[in-house]
Amino acid sequence: MNPDGHEADTRSNANSFDLNRNFPLDAMPYQPPSLEPSDNDSATVQSWRATGAGPVQPEVAAVMEWSKQHHFVLSASLHQGALVANYPHDACDSQGLERSCPTREDPLPLFLARVYAQNHALMRLNSNSSLGFVNGTVQGARWYTLLGGMQDWVFFDRGSLELTLELHEQMKPHSQELPALWQHNLPALLRFAEMVSAAGVLGVETQKLLLVLGVVLDEADLGGCRESSWSRLLQANRYS
Repeated sequence: MNPDGHEADTRSNANSFDLNRNFPLDAMPYQPPSLEPSDNDSATVQSWRATGAGPVQPEVAAVMEWSKQHHFVLSASLHQGALVANYPHDACDSQGLERSCPTREDPLPLFLARVYAQNHALMRLNSNSSLGFVNGTVQGARWYTLLGGMQDWVFFDRGSLELTLELHEQMKPHSQELPALWQHNLPALLRFAEMVSAAGVLGVETQKLLLVLGVVLDEADLGGCRESSWSRLLQANRYS
């Protein structure tokens, strides 16, 4: 997603933007902060304004367009710098002050994070109360809040679920560690992908009702998907 940053060995792109703070906030359930600084701004807002707020960058625009062309039922963004499965939301309010909040899909996001962590031999052992890590899982806002991230944009704008998977505590693992890194993550990646069929449904749209194997969904349940045939992850026992 950030070829210029990769070549320059920087987090930011060539325009000095942090791309994971640059996704639009229009679809969020809270009012986006002002671009004008205020004495009441939280550290989260200051970070967003300094690194991600402003024009949508070409890399972000490309990812957004690609996401709109393909309805992804489930996705994951692979990161490093910690060992944890991070699930939505990354921010609960416009200042990033609330450190925990439910999603409309609860408890599905936590369940999916647990699926990944429990199938990772090391991640499932990672608990840290000061960081909010519980058996290798954490809600993003509980760990540290951020605005303009891809994970929350996917959830609110596209109506899909994405996790941020932190796969190594070092930002740049040594090449000799890569085979073990692959072996640790392979079972978790496969099990995570299986959730698309294990916890998903297929359906078709007819007039204003959405019929899913006998289940009727409303607009909020459908999220960003407006195709005539589609698939979606649903929490067990929530619909009848």
